[in-house]
Amino acid sequence: MTRRLLLGWILCLLACAAMSAGDDAAKTDDAAKTDAKTDDAVKKELEQLKGAWKLIKLEAAGVASNPKFMEKLTFTIGDDTFTLSDGELHSTTKFTLNVTAAPKHVDITPQEGPQKDKPVPGIYELNGDVLKICFARDGQRPAAFATKAGDASVLMEMKKQPVK
Repeated sequence: MTRRLLLGWILCLLACAAMSAGDDAAKTDDAAKTDAKTDDAVKKELEQLKGAWKLIKLEAAGVASNPKFMEKLTFTIGDDTFTLSDGELHSTTKFTLNVTAAPKHVDITPQEGPQKDKPVPGIYELNGDVLKICFARDGQRPAAFATKAGDASVLMEMKKQPVK
């Protein structure tokens, strides 16, 4: 598989999901307080996620990616965006988090291409400077950070890079 084809495949997988927002007008005071706590937790999580990340593991359907391919890939996480780059190609997608779910949820929304606005649900785990994300191409949110032959899951593990 060529580097561009694999990068395109990863970008398509990362480019597809949005969590729907509820109707704020109908919320009770208790629900609004809960939402405020959740919003604070999301903001805190985003602060930990922001920055540059280096891909250290990539696995799809039980098959590990070529380490030389992964060397060139970097992720940059902003307030609500993932940017994936291989030094030549760049793709930015929107994302949302659900920090109250177990495991935590991440949903990606592509901003371009054939997968634009099609959801790809995922899960994530942040342990210090290591971030794991698992997505499924079949639209079903993965239950675990694993892939196996014949499934639709993609597992990525990244290490946060020092601020330059």
